[in-house]
Amino acid sequence: MLEGLERMPEYQFNKSANVSFQEERILTQRLNEYENEAIRKGELLQQAEISSETYEELLNIYEGHEEWVKQRLSLDIFSRMTSLFNIHFYSPEKWEEIRKENNKPVGWMGGHEFPGNTIRFVNSGKQAEMVSAFNHELTHSGSHKTVHAVRDTENPEQLPDMDKYPRYGFANTRNGAFSAFNEAVTEMINLEMLYDYKIKNPGKKYLNNIEPCYQTNIIVFDAILEEAAKKLKQDKKFILDKVYLSYYDGNIKRLDFLEKAFGEGTLKKIANLRDDLPRSEELEGLVTDLLSDGKDVIEKLSEFKKSGNSSLPDEAGSE
Repeated sequence: MLEGLERMPEYQFNKSANVSFQEERILTQRLNEYENEAIRKGELLQQAEISSETYEELLNIYEGHEEWVKQRLSLDIFSRMTSLFNIHFYSPEKWEEIRKENNKPVGWMGGHEFPGNTIRFVNSGKQAEMVSAFNHELTHSGSHKTVHAVRDTENPEQLPDMDKYPRYGFANTRNGAFSAFNEAVTEMINLEMLYDYKIKNPGKKYLNNIEPCYQTNIIVFDAILEEAAKKLKQDKKFILDKVYLSYYDGNIKRLDFLEKAFGEGTLKKIANLRDDLPRSEELEGLVTDLLSDGKDVIEKLSEFKKSGNSSLPDEAGSE
């Protein structure tokens, strides 16, 4: 794409609060200074005991991430990218301790914290696994974020308070709406980036070992987007670009094509998948509702379930 770059704001605030430019600067600074007490700082990227090869790859991924968004979508997400000083690694032993304290599933790799714009994950020692998890979290960091500011009606001149439940990409962190769709799109973007990186670097054989996360989500939503493209007689890339742009610029109306393709109420059905990784029965229900012939998709979900595989969720949003 790359015609005229559109600079994405670091955060957006709800229009009803009528936040001034000066107030926006102050609130943004507070968001950036926020540190969740539950977050323990691990080793910084520069200090982590990881192999030099993996270290170089993580830097390459970091440096290429923003450029991919520019080239593909003509968007500048520089102000949103997590600083290298806010990326923390943990030993497997320390990570296991944190996982249990936060009641996370076995296999939890890490997450992006917002507010705070911090990425933390385990130093597993597996290059493909770490690169993919890292880029997935970077994708979260660059997504659209709306912060709900609440102004005191009796003292409107005072700086507004901020609700701790923002909209994060597509996901509403207050009620979980669109959570499954949000994780699917995040991973779809991650996989496209890594595929393009692989094409440019055919000698990096480890990229052949990338295992997607949220695979069941992707199976379902990829099929839905593909059928939408067919129904609307559009190229699938055109449809994906609409979704990706909405993910980054927050314009949910870009998803209206789903209502045109599958009927009124489609977005509500998608929004109602409120877990990052829904139960297979919920995903199958959505497939049955929307797809004219979803037998192949349901069969894939069934095979995936029988195989014993699981797409374990990362952590998106604040704890």
